[in-house]
Amino acid sequence: MGEVLGKFFIPVDEIPYDVPGFIQVLFLGACYGYILFNASNLISEGSELLLLVPSLAGLVGSVVLPVLGAVPDGAIVLFSGLGPDAQEQLSVGVGALAGSTIMLLTIPWFLSIVGGRVNVLESGELTYKKPKDADPDWKKLDPPNNWSLTQTGVKCNKSIAVNGKIMLLTAITYLVIQIPAFAVIHDTIEQKRSFERWFAFSGMLIAIVCFVLYLVYQFWQAKGEHNQVLEDEIIELRRKALKDGMLTLRGAMFELFRMLEPHDYSPRFSETHGLRGSPSVQQGTVSSTDSVGADGKTRPLLQAFPPKMRHQMKEVLRPFFNELDLDKTGSLDHDEIRIMFRNLNEAPTEREIHDFIKKADMDNSGVIEFEEFVNAMIHYVKKSPEQFSMAVDGMRTSVGSEAAGIGAVEEQDEEEGEDEEEESIPDDLAHLSPEQQQLRIKIRAAYMMLVGTALVLLFSDPMVDVFSSVGERTGVPAFYISFVLAPLASNASELIASYNYSLKKTRKTITIAFAALEGAACMNNTFCLAIFLALVFFRSLVWSFSAETLAILLVELCMGFIAMKRVHLLKDGLFVLALYPLSIMFVWVMENAFGFD
Repeated sequence: MGEVLGKFFIPVDEIPYDVPGFIQVLFLGACYGYILFNASNLISEGSELLLLVPSLAGLVGSVVLPVLGAVPDGAIVLFSGLGPDAQEQLSVGVGALAGSTIMLLTIPWFLSIVGGRVNVLESGELTYKKPKDADPDWKKLDPPNNWSLTQTGVKCNKSIAVNGKIMLLTAITYLVIQIPAFAVIHDTIEQKRSFERWFAFSGMLIAIVCFVLYLVYQFWQAKGEHNQVLEDEIIELRRKALKDGMLTLRGAMFELFRMLEPHDYSPRFSETHGLRGSPSVQQGTVSSTDSVGADGKTRPLLQAFPPKMRHQMKEVLRPFFNELDLDKTGSLDHDEIRIMFRNLNEAPTEREIHDFIKKADMDNSGVIEFEEFVNAMIHYVKKSPEQFSMAVDGMRTSVGSEAAGIGAVEEQDEEEGEDEEEESIPDDLAHLSPEQQQLRIKIRAAYMMLVGTALVLLFSDPMVDVFSSVGERTGVPAFYISFVLAPLASNASELIASYNYSLKKTRKTITIAFAALEGAACMNNTFCLAIFLALVFFRSLVWSFSAETLAILLVELCMGFIAMKRVHLLKDGLFVLALYPLSIMFVWVMENAFGFD
């Protein structure tokens, strides 16, 4: 592989060993690192796009996303052991493995606490929810620059503790090769190679089994609807896709609703009893959405829908609704509803907007509350424009007492609509059906993942050569070079993503951030370690990385205990951050003071 790639890349061993040559090597490393950074972003963003495809989301979130996230580190480990001087260059691979694992568990964990921190009250509760009697300028973090080590922090869900235990279980695989390595630590190279080879093979098999079991567990959680973290992540991605103009609301939700509603939930309307005649309501599988008006009459606001369908729509729409609800009354007027459609990349006709408002605002109050808005929007997404209008007309017929007031409301809305800004959505969405939007997402995701993976495979080998060359020219062991620099190229996307999630300052988003970091560590303990041990076995290499292995295990042990905590104060974050430089110092001391490896 190296000989083939050598025809396309500058051989670093032919660059002069002087200052200009060293600068040229650094420049090459910067170029390769930039390409690998963007390649890992392509893989990450492409696989995340597939989470927007409901039929694939479970498989992608539980299997594809973790595997592709580990590809950059796995590629560096693989290519470090394929060259003619594999034993020497393998230190680059272990540096990438150790650096990636330790960096992801420390620096982004600390940054997530910094970005997501809120005030901690004397009662121990965190200020995630605004009190009813709070001032209008109330903030979750007050003052905004509050850096109290004990009075600011984050709170995560209990799933982080479960993930921490799984991480510790997968870390045991290191001991399969490390314990035998301790037994022959003073033997010759040949004795070590002969003794360790079959332990490496056993460790490889165990790592592969752990890798498969981990993916099966993740898939079982997703398929069995146990993985709340994955569901929250998908909801966040849908919100982002809507804000970025990547999808319309129908494009984001139509296929999901079709999956959630395999049967026809057609309620039987009654003017006074709403959904009483619906079999689904009688069985308790859906919730009634009747409303009692000022005159005391019960009105059927909308069709009944499965609870999960309503939950999904509420979670997606809530930030858009709150953004327009400037007076915090929990309702929007008709003009704000028009703006809402534009914010959701929908361009309904004036007739559809009138039908929507009539469906939601059954009491003609002039405002639409959040629950009313969600229910009417579900109906809007599920129905074609013609079906939607027919449904509204049918409801108005069954609630004939409202007919007189509707005409006045419609005329008023039409007059107000004359001065409205023309609806504007991205050109590439204007004429696409929900199915076509989903197809476009699949094609774009496949393209991004293919290109990203190809770039990683193409540039990982020359990047390994650069790390080795920098080590030779500076006298610094290649392990330390790779430990610090490799994660910047292969894992920066995870660092940025976790920090961005934390900035939303909610328990859900901080849980998503922590869970992604723990998942990356589990993949390194299984997928990447399996590649490493395969190289040791098939190429008859020596496992001479005791100090590095102990550093990984100690950091993961510390983080396993940290993960058991629900509340992470800022002082906990500082402790986590300190583990990164301490781990490097630990390796140096073990190698230089105690003669390891």
